[in-house]
Amino acid sequence: VKPIIDLSKAVGHVAAGELDVKIEVQSGGEVGSLADAFIHMIDSIKESINQIKERAREIEDLAEGAMEGIFFLDKAFRIIRENKEMARILGYERDELIGQSITMIAAADSADKLREILNSGKSTMDEVNLVSKKGKIVPFEVNFTPVTSGSSLGVLCFARDITEKKRMIDSLTKSQNEITAIFDGITDYIWAVDLDCTIVRANKMFVSRFKEKSDKIVGRNCK
Repeated sequence: VKPIIDLSKAVGHVAAGELDVKIEVQSGGEVGSLADAFIHMIDSIKESINQIKERAREIEDLAEGAMEGIFFLDKAFRIIRENKEMARILGYERDELIGQSITMIAAADSADKLREILNSGKSTMDEVNLVSKKGKIVPFEVNFTPVTSGSSLGVLCFARDITEKKRMIDSLTKSQNEITAIFDGITDYIWAVDLDCTIVRANKMFVSRFKEKSDKIVGRNCK
């Protein structure tokens, strides 16, 4: 009877999560076989747990080494995890962001959009503006991925700071506008055609000659 009692106690410890329990059942027959099988099961569980922990460490290392911001939101859209790059971009210490609702650090022009995206429960990519600790608006391109397992667990977000991209686009747009202004300011007739002799560009002086709008001139074949 004692071997069965000892084995029963060991089962209770394992059920409570105590995997380091020692099982010393000095018995042969079915009880001994059952004890051996139970010990083997515990060893298998320990190995699986160690593998999961190792995999988790690998994922953590990848997230910490990422060049883009990564953060995880719970079902209430509170930040429960973020990598150091996300904290660095926004100028926060790691612990300062934990527990904050992502909508609380969203810029006014992005708050409603952010709520709509998160409430949709769908994977999507969109641009949102977040506010740094110093009050600076930082534009991000964010990939939102709901994480589910039976019921919704939260949202995994990969955020790329597109401040430089925005600056380059604005600079190119400004340059394009300056070139267009110079082009349209020339008093000579200027137009450009492609290999099929279709007009692809014309300045204001050329367009005024035909007394038509620019979109009526551009695209016309001049043969």
